[in-house]
Amino acid sequence: MLKKVLIVATTIISLTASATSLEEAQSLYGKRGADFKNAQLAADMYGKLVAAEADSFKKAKLLIGQSEAVQYVGTKTSGKKAKLKIHDFGKKLGDNAFALLKGNNTPEGKTQQARALYFMGTNLGRWGEAKGVLSSLGRWRKELRPAMELLMTLDDSVEDYGVYRIMGRGFIKVPGFNTPNDQGVKFLEKALEATK
Repeated sequence: MLKKVLIVATTIISLTASATSLEEAQSLYGKRGADFKNAQLAADMYGKLVAAEADSFKKAKLLIGQSEAVQYVGTKTSGKKAKLKIHDFGKKLGDNAFALLKGNNTPEGKTQQARALYFMGTNLGRWGEAKGVLSSLGRWRKELRPAMELLMTLDDSVEDYGVYRIMGRGFIKVPGFNTPNDQGVKFLEKALEATK
């Protein structure tokens, strides 16, 4: 009997600790504007939560949170090499989250897949900006654009219709399309209209 009580108590304590850590990670990320180091602390905390989580759906959501925090850290980091490394890591986090969610065709599953793709895409886009538009052209064509097109079929409303901002910037900045730049403007207009 005492053994069962100890097991239940340990389970309750660990659940409370993980909930507190998740709340702390979210709170730290919410304070990123005051000090961008809060985003790094949040990313680290998400990483620890990911390592401890056994449920694949919950793990994927934590990876998405980590990818989002890492993306913010990368935007505030100076130095091309550092930015490339950070955003490449953030992209991989989004990829891993998407892989865990793939095939989950529930409405929530599709939304989380879209969020995973979105933060994978924001990190890859920032990686491309740091690398240089011409140097990253292949990744736009092979990775970023197809991922954003898939995102649109899952749930284009995530992150305030952010997929249209990514696509708009891509079509405007990346050279070598048969599609004229006005396609990029149309995507940006759609993002603006959808968030009014």
